[in-house]
Amino acid sequence: MGGTTIAAGAVTADGEVLHDENVLTHDAAAAGTLVTIERLVQRVSGALAARGLTVAGIGVGVPGPVDAGVVGAPAPHAADLVGQPLGPRLAAHFGVPVFVDNDVN
Repeated sequence: MGGTTIAAGAVTADGEVLHDENVLTHDAAAAGTLVTIERLVQRVSGALAARGLTVAGIGVGVPGPVDAGVVGAPAPHAADLVGQPLGPRLAAHFGVPVFVDNDVN
């Protein structure tokens, strides 16, 4: 989730990239960052499903502090995530474990 693009991808436990997607950050701001993240994960999940694969878990790096999956004060390009329960919301939506952390970690 950078200043230029927000990216999502599916990788194996060995680090092989199976699929990736990205959108421009300014386009995401218009739609809402959280909605954009959900759409990206849905597209990656759909690409995996077309190959007979499923998502086992989701990891999200955000530009700011995180506490129990809730975003603190991120960078200006993701300000609409402040206070959002990103981890719990994605876990409920996709039915898999979600790990959210500051992207510098």
